[in-house]
Amino acid sequence: MRTIPADLAAHFAGGVTTLCRCWRIERREGAVLGVTDHDRGLVFGGVAFVPGLEAAETVARLGFDPRAGALGGALGAGGISEAELRRDAFDGAHVETWLVNWAAPEMRMRIGLARIGAATISDGAFRLDLVSRAAELDAVRGRAFGRDCDAELGDARCGVTLDGPELVAEGLVTGGDGRRRLVVEGLGAYAADWFGRGRLTWSDGPLAGGTAAVDQHASGPGGTVLTLRAAAREPVPDGTGFTVAAGCDKRFATCRAKFGNTVNFRGFPHMPGNDFLQSRPGSATGGVDGSPLFP
Repeated sequence: MRTIPADLAAHFAGGVTTLCRCWRIERREGAVLGVTDHDRGLVFGGVAFVPGLEAAETVARLGFDPRAGALGGALGAGGISEAELRRDAFDGAHVETWLVNWAAPEMRMRIGLARIGAATISDGAFRLDLVSRAAELDAVRGRAFGRDCDAELGDARCGVTLDGPELVAEGLVTGGDGRRRLVVEGLGAYAADWFGRGRLTWSDGPLAGGTAAVDQHASGPGGTVLTLRAAAREPVPDGTGFTVAAGCDKRFATCRAKFGNTVNFRGFPHMPGNDFLQSRPGSATGGVDGSPLFP
């Protein structure tokens, strides 16, 4: 249940209102900007809100629907640049929506909390899709017991340091479709799929500073090919530089052979599967006689 401040409730009851909406956007790295749909700037809570956004869509439903509407504006409006949108700088940003009396900004109330799920660009304008806090209910909490590792390569639980030429390399795009399948040079010394499931960072070009997930890394007589998990937002021209980090498929054998990191493996590789549990002593699976499985 939402409680309306007394002064704002009195303003509502007055019959003539001077209301606007303001959005406080906090990006993942901590940068904060304020944007409003009013035609003049406002200041409150230590944030300056500049004109530039409008609600392209508003969604409010009972239950746990994760959709929370969308915001839109012209490229460059409100300090939201095309370059930042293309490098996904606003993805995952937290958004507070405020209803404000622009004639007296001290009269205000917060009417929404969300985060930016995705940004799209079209015809000189942008759209920021909002996801409600109900989406956090889908996040994994705690640990799941499984054969594969549940750590992320390079994080504190994994312990692998992603540096050095054996795990990080620099390359150059020389061909491909410019979106998802990229022919590159600079990775010829690495085994096929060494960078599969890794992370690529663009060094220059229209996506400079942005990242992309690598799905496959293939080496052959036609050259080295990186296939991205999702098509790039902007065509990647030949000559674009990048750095790419090795990937991990979460298997125990990979952790041992590729990274020498079995001490930090966060899965349960010897967990019996359904076939083993349903087997019986002396069956074709063999070895189910009560002795240790891994002495």
